[in-house]
Amino acid sequence: MAPGKGERGKNELRAAGLVEQLEAARQEWRQARAYFDAVSDPDLVVEAVHRLEASQRKYMYLWKLARAEGVRVDRQRMARFLFGTESGFSS
Repeated sequence: MAPGKGERGKNELRAAGLVEQLEAARQEWRQARAYFDAVSDPDLVVEAVHRLEASQRKYMYLWKLARAEGVRVDRQRMARFLFGTESGFSS
């Protein structure tokens, strides 16, 4: 094996793991949004806001990590990713 190939494989695995985490965080964010839209009791609204903010911050944190690892973002795919089920990332 040539020098550097093993490291590239590790980076690809790390990027794939980040993509999986991003997709899970996106689902969590969408579920938090659906919960927020569904509740009406003031106490539950406060909880829903906290869930929504926390899930959004988690998603943005993972997105920044992915960018730092070299995961590329296709803007058109990202729009479909945020509003649908398609992944917006590639490694």
